Amino acid sequence: MGNLVNFIFQNKAFSLTVINLFLALGIFFQKDPFGFFQKTYDTAPKFFSIKQEEISKLTLMRVETPDSLNTFTKDSGKWKLEVKGKNFLVDEDKFNSFLKALLEARKFTVITEDESKHQEFGTKGQETFVVEVFVGDNSRGKLFIGNLASGGFTYVRWNEGKEVYLVEENLKSPMGRGALDYFINKKMTEKTFNSEEVASIQVTNISEEKKSYLIVKRADNWEAEKPNNLKLKKDEVTGLTRSLSSLSADEVLFEDLPKDLNRQESYELVYSFQSKDKGGESVFLKILGKDKSDNYYFQKNNEPTIYKVSSYSLKSILEFDVKKAKQE
Repeated sequence: MGNLVNFIFQNKAFSLTVINLFLALGIFFQKDPFGFFQKTYDTAPKFFSIKQEEISKLTLMRVETPDSLNTFTKDSGKWKLEVKGKNFLVDEDKFNSFLKALLEARKFTVITEDESKHQEFGTKGQETFVVEVFVGDNSRGKLFIGNLASGGFTYVRWNEGKEVYLVEENLKSPMGRGALDYFINKKMTEKTFNSEEVASIQVTNISEEKKSYLIVKRADNWEAEKPNNLKLKKDEVTGLTRSLSSLSADEVLFEDLPKDLNRQESYELVYSFQSKDKGGESVFLKILGKDKSDNYYFQKNNEPTIYKVSSYSLKSILEFDVKKAKQE
């Protein structure tokens, strides 16, 4: 031991070089930038080493744009979303797809550690998105989502670190590229019903009673109860039921209703589904009016959310003519 110490003091330059070399090798193998020890992407460590069901909260926002903040919280097993101080139901299919891609992202390929290049890869600046995941009240980390690369991969940065990684997941598309209402549920039904499962349709025109109607499916036949008792041609009702089974809003409204809304185009629409496998469901839409661009605004099931949809989606429903559809 004494001889080694004497050697080090007698050969300081050489000893210092050797020590630095070992330190550099230690750092190199620890970071493993070329994946010598991580043979595949699938064996690399994940950024978020947690299970999807453990997540209690998630925030997503465009960096430097506080108004873009999306806050997702789990309540009794259901996800809710707060945007601009308003609460919405979450489209869980879209949200689960995003979570799956997020939790699969792995620390494998380091592109750069040069902070001056963060903006080049989109991991810093106004176009960057940051997502933070919580388990209970504890943050499990932040992922800064940058530009897409060739092959649908994404550049990311982890927890304010210097390293920019290339992950083999497309994280931009599953989050709707940051559209504020992307994760908001715009579907009118909780379950997926087909057009054959529509059981009744009632349209009430608030201004003109003569435009109102009620039709009901009995066995495999459609009958009108309002304005007249009539048997209807099934083919005439088919387009109507297809429109209802696929009805979804185009947007949700974050601001106030347009002031120039045509209130003469106000309706109440109630329709129901009945299925042996899925049970039943009724939907109530309060249509508040139409704007100059031919868009309708409405609320669903007395919830505060205001939806927007083009008149094309509602035209065949609101203008259905019972008399023209009657059996001869």
